[in-house]
Amino acid sequence: LIAWALLLVACAATYPILNSRLDSPDFVVDRSESVQLDELLAQHFPQLGTEQTLIVFHSATETADDDAFRKTVGDAVAAAQEVDGVAGTISPYFGDPTAQISADRRTAFALVALSGNTPARAAVAEELGKRIGDVDAHGIDVALTGFSPMQNDMIGVQTHDMERAETLGIPVAFLLLVFTGPGALALDTAVSASKALVDRDGRAVER
Repeated sequence: LIAWALLLVACAATYPILNSRLDSPDFVVDRSESVQLDELLAQHFPQLGTEQTLIVFHSATETADDDAFRKTVGDAVAAAQEVDGVAGTISPYFGDPTAQISADRRTAFALVALSGNTPARAAVAEELGKRIGDVDAHGIDVALTGFSPMQNDMIGVQTHDMERAETLGIPVAFLLLVFTGPGALALDTAVSASKALVDRDGRAVER
């Protein structure tokens, strides 16, 4: 029982270290056509990176023509350009406005190209999200979307759920081990020994 308790404590202590070493899964198939295409794009169009992520801007009151909206877009794009691993950015005002700004001009997106393999892009997307979150949005909704940001969100939810399950499951498992495993046998032996030392009248047996 003591050995199992020590094992549980050791697992709980080493879990943060193990969790910090986990990377996003890489679904790339070596030498596949998609990999060859990514290599060609990286060779001839490095500004596109290996993944394209979007910074989406939306406002219920402001339009893309208003100063507050323009400033928010400019600040967010500038913050994205400072992140290591960002190969390039395309602002809705300097790219294709007809494609990057909605018809009602209340929603727009900036294109952000990420470079590196899948785990590296996941790390870049995480840092990108933090930098964008620090931007003064002036009441404009700013959000990051794309494959890596969505994958990071999914991993975050799964990790949270797993930690919650382990927080509840480990104590329950320990109690079951105590009352149904070797601990129960030891407890039953101790109780039986105590009863053997006491007679029916509750008086201690003379030894």
